[in-house]
Parts: sequence; C-alpha cells; structure tokens
Amino acid sequence: MKSFFKLLSCLFILFSAFALSDELTTSPYTQIESVDAFTDFGDGDIIFDLVAKVNGCERGYWMNKNHPGYNTTMSMIIAAYQAKTRVLVRGYSQRRWTGSAGPFCQLYSIRYVPN
Repeated sequence: MKSFFKLLSCLFILFSAFALSDELTTSPYTQIESVDAFTDFGDGDIIFDLVAKVNGCERGYWMNKNHPGYNTTMSMIIAAYQAKTRVLVRGYSQRRWTGSAGPFCQLYSIRYVPN
C-alpha cells in the first residue's frame, strides 16, 4: 500500500511539472512589426512578430482560425499593426507553431496600451 502511494505521489509530481511548464510569457510594451496569413497551412494560421523580441518567442506569435476568439483577436492585431499602437502580448512558450523551426509561441492575449 505504501508503494502505491509513493507511485501515486510521483505521478502527481510528474504531471504537475508538465502542467506548470506551459507557462505564459509576457512581452514588453511594443508594436507589431509584421503580420502573415496562411490560406492553407494549419487551416488558416496567422503569425505576427513584435518590434521588441520576447525571450522564448523571438520569432513571434501564432494563432489558428479554429481558436476561440479568432475573429476579434485578428481584428485587434490588424488594427494595432496599421495604427502602430503599442501592445502587450502574452503567449504560451511551450506551444510552438509547426510552420517554422523558429520559436513562435501560441497567442494567449493581446492588449492595447496607450501611446
């Protein structure tokens, strides 16, 4: 019975480590440098990068057309890019975009910041 609880404890610690490794990165206040849209790859993936690079997400951020909030978020990205509005971006550093070997992080949120 003790060995069962030891095994259970080890599994809990192991799975907790995996859950915690999917942490969010946060950019500094910066502008969007470029936006790319793909018609077929990943069913309509969008990638964008920032003027100020984020450690672990140096190439930028990505999202897929199937992600909840895609339309609203895409509108915000385009508007911020065109108006050169400063943004604060958060993304999952462990959820990489399969379209590149470079570190693109999955977008979690984007916030406009007054200039």
